[in-house]
Amino acid sequence: MLLQTLRVLNSQGQTLLDISDIGVRDGSNRILQASEFIFDRLFATPLAAYMWTCLEGVWQVSAVNAKCSVTGGAAATCDVLVCSGVVAPGSGVTQLTTVLDVEATAPFSVNGVLITTPTNVFPGDSIARVLACTVGAIEGLLTVQIKRVQ
Repeated sequence: MLLQTLRVLNSQGQTLLDISDIGVRDGSNRILQASEFIFDRLFATPLAAYMWTCLEGVWQVSAVNAKCSVTGGAAATCDVLVCSGVVAPGSGVTQLTTVLDVEATAPFSVNGVLITTPTNVFPGDSIARVLACTVGAIEGLLTVQIKRVQ
């Protein structure tokens, strides 16, 4: 098996970046990943809430899933939004073509369909979720995958 490594060093000879069969690692030997996951509990309190705030870089929502063990009430929905700066969680830009229907027969899992051009999330911006309508006794997990684009 042939293994090759690419190592980027600074002017003092310290490793800044190391690419090998293990993956891409930074100078502290941490494996770098292009995506992160945000998890938020879905429960019977309908509200809009921040889930994550960008501190550095530029990110985009890359996938959304809701998995419920207890069904939501009539017309219960969940949406994922990007909120620029300091705006109310429900005032952001939706990242889904349609909200997630969380009233199916439990247990169930539903994947969101992303908008064609996801909104960039800059430092100070947040990702929020909104549970709406009659949520009843819903119990579940919302998973949002985000990817760093800069």
